[in-house]
Formats: sequence, structure tokens, C-alpha cells
Amino acid sequence: MQWTWVIGIGVGILWYVVPKASGRPLFSRQLAQMTFFSLLLPPMFAGLAGLAFGPVPDWAEVIGVAFRFSLIVPAITVPTLVIQTMRGVDKAVVASSPSLRAAVAGSWLLAAGGVVTGLSAFPFVQSVVGFTTFADGTTALLTGAAVLFAAAFVYHEYPGLVDRPLFSTTLALDHVRLVLWGSALSALFLWYAGVYAGAGFRGGTLGGLWTAVGDGFTEAAGGSVPLYMLSLLGMALVTAGQVAFLLNLIRTGRGEVTPEPDEAEEVAA
Repeated sequence: MQWTWVIGIGVGILWYVVPKASGRPLFSRQLAQMTFFSLLLPPMFAGLAGLAFGPVPDWAEVIGVAFRFSLIVPAITVPTLVIQTMRGVDKAVVASSPSLRAAVAGSWLLAAGGVVTGLSAFPFVQSVVGFTTFADGTTALLTGAAVLFAAAFVYHEYPGLVDRPLFSTTLALDHVRLVLWGSALSALFLWYAGVYAGAGFRGGTLGGLWTAVGDGFTEAAGGSVPLYMLSLLGMALVTAGQVAFLLNLIRTGRGEVTPEPDEAEEVAA
């Protein structure tokens, strides 16, 4: 559901916001259509790859691997279309545009999440990271991408909707950075925790030492707890970014304006 609906809607938002905010036409309509088709069918069967070595027929496993690996396609086409569409736009315009910065940051999170999802399709990878927090790390990236896609739309449309300028561009750019780095940090620690736990379980199984209960299982599972706690740091950054986002929208709706540097100095004095 996350790929087909959440990411699919987010990508649709990108194809509207990026041309509007950059003032340039979409780089390739055909490539955009291919992206949508790659998000329509493959995610429905990609979950079968997670049942590697499980009680499913071999043909189902092959289908799951093929469809999950194909999710690398949107991971490549989305950032390619975003970057190519913005080619020729003044760098200062991109750097000062919250909607474009959110679109670029979100597309890179989607690229990383898609590539990792595709590569994790293979049975020898699933034998280690299957049923661990590794998949949660990828979900953190994709959730961050969806948040930034939605933010790109809001930053582009909301000021015009309320007929007021955005309260603070700086605060908006800070929001983009916090979501980007927070999502990436959470993903890295959850991936590491998944590999750590999965490798321990697999090593114990092959060595005949693994049990589903008792001290052995507790030690193998408990060793990942510090990594789970560290992943909360990334989630805290994302939460802080969302607070900044809401604060910016509220103050924009009220018609508040960021003080100019001279005015700020006078207020401080």
C-alpha cells in the first residue's frame, strides 16, 4: 500500500509542483508514465519476496523477487525527472525555494529506499534481514519521502490559498533538512539493527546453537536494542521538523511576516 498509494500520490504531486515551481515543462512525459506503471502492479506482489525459504511455492517466490527488484525503476526515474526538469533553473532560485528543495530531498530518499528495497529482494539477503527491523528502516526513508512530497505541495500552494507570503523561508528550509537527515538517520540505525539481529539468528541456526527462547535468543535480540534507541534520534529530528512546518503554516495563516534584519535589531534593542 505504501508504494502504490502513498508514494504514487507523492510522485503525482511532484509532477505538478516541480514544473510549476521551476517554470519549466516536465522533462519527459513518457518517463513519468513509466514511473506510474512501475508503481501500479509490482508492489502488489513484492511482499512475496519476504517469504523466501518459507511455505510458499517456488514460482511465487520468483514472482515476488522479480516484482520487488523492479521497484528500483521508480527509484531511478523519479530523481532523474526532477533533476532534468529543473536543469537550467538558476541555482539561487532552487536554493531559496522550499517546494523545490523538498521535492529534491524527497526524491533522493525515495531513490535510496527503492534501491535498498530492490536489492533486498534476493533470497540470500532475505535469509539474513527477513522479519527484522531492516524493512522498518526502508519504511522510514519512504515515509520521509512522502512527507517531503506533501510539504512541497503545501509550500507551493498554501501561500496563494491564504493570499499571504510564507512566514519564513528559512524555517521551511530547516524543516526540509530535519526531515531529510532524520529519516536517513533512523533508516541507517534500523538497517544496522536488522542486519545485526538477522546475522545473529542465522549464525546460531547454522551452528545449531539458536533457540527461540531462553538466554541465547534474549542476547541475540537484545543486542539490537541500543540501535533501536539511536534510531529514535532520527525520529526526533523528523518530529522537530514537522513542528517547525506546522508553526510556519500557522503564522503564515495569521499574516505574520518575518522581521527584516534592521527591524529585528531594533526590536532586540
